[in-house]
Amino acid sequence: MAFLHDVILYSLPHAYTILVLLTVLLGEEIVLLFVILAAQEFVSLTTVLIVGLGSTLALDIILFYLARDLMHERISRLKKVINVSKDVRKFAHKIHTQNLLLVLTLRRFLVGTRHATTLYLGVKKMSWSKFMFYNTSSLIIWSALMVPIAWLAGRGFTILLKVATRVEKLVAFAILFILLVIIIEKIFSKIAYKPN
Repeated sequence: MAFLHDVILYSLPHAYTILVLLTVLLGEEIVLLFVILAAQEFVSLTTVLIVGLGSTLALDIILFYLARDLMHERISRLKKVINVSKDVRKFAHKIHTQNLLLVLTLRRFLVGTRHATTLYLGVKKMSWSKFMFYNTSSLIIWSALMVPIAWLAGRGFTILLKVATRVEKLVAFAILFILLVIIIEKIFSKIAYKPN
């Protein structure tokens, strides 16, 4: 424990640089770590929110720009190499056109999906204004839910942190269950309508 305490104390002069770099590399979870540190008065909460969430938005914009304007042709060619079934493509298209705020909000809770979703939306040539509106809205929703929990966890209310991780697991399980039901339904519908 003394080692961790020393690491935190020696890195405090560079806390915001570390925050930007780790947020860009690892995502929003790093912002929550710094909110916990802010609750223990190591860093300023306001600065953490501005710098951390700003870094998150900046990375999303860069990835969207790369996928939409610079790498569109390369990613389109890659889609042809990776054989994705029509059902998966229809499902992805339906989700991103009908429930965009839900998709962009859920990707913040499911580790590893943020970059893939942003690249997908960029390849689909979504408008800048629509992406910025929904991406910023999803970040505000995520922040409103997770920052208070991280702050309270930093103050010693660890039960809320355990509840938050269970909620994330529950959301992931619910999404996997829904996808499984859809896949099973597609399989049975093909079997039921198979001409003899």
